[in-house]
Amino acid sequence: VTVVAIDTNGRSSAPVSAAITIDTTAPKTSAAMVSGKIKFTATDAGSGAAGTTYRINGGELLTYTGPVSAPKGATVTYSSIDRAGNGGAHPQGGLTGDRFARGGDPIRGHRRVVLL
Repeated sequence: VTVVAIDTNGRSSAPVSAAITIDTTAPKTSAAMVSGKIKFTATDAGSGAAGTTYRINGGELLTYTGPVSAPKGATVTYSSIDRAGNGGAHPQGGLTGDRFARGGDPIRGHRRVVLL
């Protein structure tokens, strides 16, 4: 994109160019057990990850700020959004001890973990 500014007297600036990248891909989110807590990591090669949210047992939507504790048998759903606004709902997968199985759509980066 090239832009030229014109003031009210009709004087114009020198042209200024900038590249524009359109990001239409949601960030990818991974989960890991760290010292008995769930740690989420969001990555996005486009505009960059903006944040991750999660729910425990379908409860209140919370903003991830650090490793999460959840009771045994809890279902934790999570998703991330990038700075371009790409992201989504909270689908499902599974977690047992230090190992977890992922579910959901890896392109959209949505996951659920079940603590057993």
